[in-house]
Amino acid sequence: MQRKSDQNSLSLWLQKAYELARFNQISESQALLGELLQRYPKDSNIYHLMAQNFLKQRQFSDAIRYVKFAISLNANVPDYFNTLGISYNRIGDFARAFDSFNMAIKYAPKLMSAYINLSSLLIKLKRWEEAQRVLESGELVQPNSHELANNNGNFHFTQGNFQQARDAYSKAIRLAPNRGLYRYNIALTMKNLLLYEQALEEVSNALKIKPQYVKAIILRGEINEHMGLSDAAKENYLAAIEIDNSCAEAYWSLANLRQYQFSLEDAANMVKALPNASQSSAVYFHFALYHYFEQLHDYSRAFTHLRQGNQLKRASFSYNSADNHKFLVRQKQLFNKEHIGIVKGKTNSHLNPLFIIGMPRSGTSLLEFVLAGHSKVTVGGELESAPHVFRHFSEKVGNSLALRDLDFVVDALNEAAKAYENRNIDLVSSTLYFTDKLPYNFSLVGFLATIFPNAHFLHIYKEPLDACFSCFRQLFSGSQLFCYDVEELVAFYTDYRHIMDYWQQCFSDRIINISYEAFVENPSDTVSMLLGELNLQEENLLDLNKSKQLVRTASSGQVRKGINDTYSGRWRFYDKELTRLRELLGKETWV
Repeated sequence: MQRKSDQNSLSLWLQKAYELARFNQISESQALLGELLQRYPKDSNIYHLMAQNFLKQRQFSDAIRYVKFAISLNANVPDYFNTLGISYNRIGDFARAFDSFNMAIKYAPKLMSAYINLSSLLIKLKRWEEAQRVLESGELVQPNSHELANNNGNFHFTQGNFQQARDAYSKAIRLAPNRGLYRYNIALTMKNLLLYEQALEEVSNALKIKPQYVKAIILRGEINEHMGLSDAAKENYLAAIEIDNSCAEAYWSLANLRQYQFSLEDAANMVKALPNASQSSAVYFHFALYHYFEQLHDYSRAFTHLRQGNQLKRASFSYNSADNHKFLVRQKQLFNKEHIGIVKGKTNSHLNPLFIIGMPRSGTSLLEFVLAGHSKVTVGGELESAPHVFRHFSEKVGNSLALRDLDFVVDALNEAAKAYENRNIDLVSSTLYFTDKLPYNFSLVGFLATIFPNAHFLHIYKEPLDACFSCFRQLFSGSQLFCYDVEELVAFYTDYRHIMDYWQQCFSDRIINISYEAFVENPSDTVSMLLGELNLQEENLLDLNKSKQLVRTASSGQVRKGINDTYSGRWRFYDKELTRLRELLGKETWV
C-alpha cells in the first residue's frame, strides 16, 4: 500500500476496513487499520473503527481502551461516546454506560442510536420513569423509528403490560415488516396474552424471514407445550438442536418437558459444549444434565450439576433477602388488624377473584388447571396486576394508613380495585369467579382482601423440605431470585410461612388452606371440600384432558401428566446432599 497523506485517500481506506468488518472479515479489517494507524497515529476514526471491531470480537476491554484513545484525540464526536457506552454496557458497568450514552446525546441531540441504547439500558435496569422519558424524547426526534418502537414494546413487556407491548411491537412491524426479531417479540407477547394461535402465526412469520432462527423455533416449542401439544414441542426443541447441537436452552426445554429421555449422545453434546459456554448457557446445560443423571438414578452426579447450575445462576444477578423481609414487615404495618377493622365494609368492589397463592412449585398450576374445568370459573393465569396496582397504591398513601384521612385511604383502595379490574376486563365479567395464580400474591393478601371484599385465597402448600427442594431443582424463567441459594431460599420460605400465619389470623374466613400432599393423594376429597367452600356445584373436574386451561408456567410438563404423587418427596433421593437445607429448616418452627 502506497503512503497517502491526503484525507480523501484515508477515507477510502477506512471505508474498505469498514466493509471488511461488515462482511465478518474482522482480522483483515484490523490488519488494514493497524497499517493505517502507523501512518496516521493521530486519526481518531481509526481508533474508533478498531474499537468497533473489538466489540464484534467480544474483546470489550480493548474496545474501551481504543475508543478512549479516539475520544482523547477528538472529544466532540457523539458516535465515540455511543460506542463507549455499548462497551461499558457489555461488561456490566452500567453507570459509565449511562454517562456515555448521555454524552452522545449531549453532543448530538438527534443521534437516534444513542436514544435506543440508553432506553435499552434503563429498561434492563428497570428504571422505568427515566426509560419512559428517553423513549418519549427519542420519539420526538424520530417518530417512525422501528427500533425505538421495538424498545417501547420491550419497556411495556418487561413490566407485564402485554397489551401495550403488543401495540408497540405492531408499530415496529408496520415500519419494518421484514425484521424477524420484531415478529419474535410480538409472538412472545401473544404467548403471554394466552393468544396461542396468533402467537404461532407470528413465530411462523419470523421463521419465514429467518428459517434457522433458533430462538423462534424454541418459542414455537414452548407455545406448543403450553397448548398441551407435547410431541410438537419436542419436535421443535429437537429441530433447534439439529441446527445447533450446542443450543443449551433447547436441551433445558426438553428436560423441562419431563417426558423426554436424554440419550447418551445428548449428554455427550452438552458436556462437550460446557467448557466454552457462556454463563447463561452453562446454567441451562447444568440443569439439563441434572435431569439426565436423575433419569439414570445417578443422584450424586445429578446433584453436582444441580448445585453448579444454581451457583452460576445465583452469580448472574443481585438479590438481598432483607429486601423481601422488609417488604413483608411493611405489609403487616400497612394492614394491621386495627387498619383492617377501620376500612372493613367501606370498599365497594363486587369482583370475585380466586387468588391461588403459595410458594412456587407448590401445586398452584395444578390447582388452577383443575378449577379451569368448572363452568363458573374463568382462568387468568399468572397475572402481574396485583403487584402493579399495589405499587401505585403504595406511592399514593405512603408508609402508614393511620397518617392519612380515612376517606382518602378508602378512595385509594377503591381506585386500586378499579385499576385491577381495568387491567383484566376480559376476565371479570365472564363467570362468577376468575383466577389469579401469581404465587407471590401471598405477600399482598391484606391489600387484596381489603380492596376485594368477596375475594378468596386458595393457599396450597407443601411440606417444608419438599417446598424448598422443588424450588431449588427448578430453573425459572421469571424473577424467583431466592431459589438458587439454600440460605436465601430458607429465608424466603421462613418469611412466607410467617406472613401466611399472620394473614390466617386476620382473614381466616377468606383463606382456604390446601395440602399438596393430601390433594394428590385424594384429589376428589380436596376438590369437594374446595367447591363446598366456594358454594359451587359439583362438576367433574378431575378429567384433566377436558380442561380448558393452557399452562404457561414451569409446571406445564408436570401438570400435563395429571394428578399424581410422582414429584412428592423427591428430596429423599438427595438426603445426604441436602444436609444444610434440613439444618436451616430445622431451626425454624411454624404454627
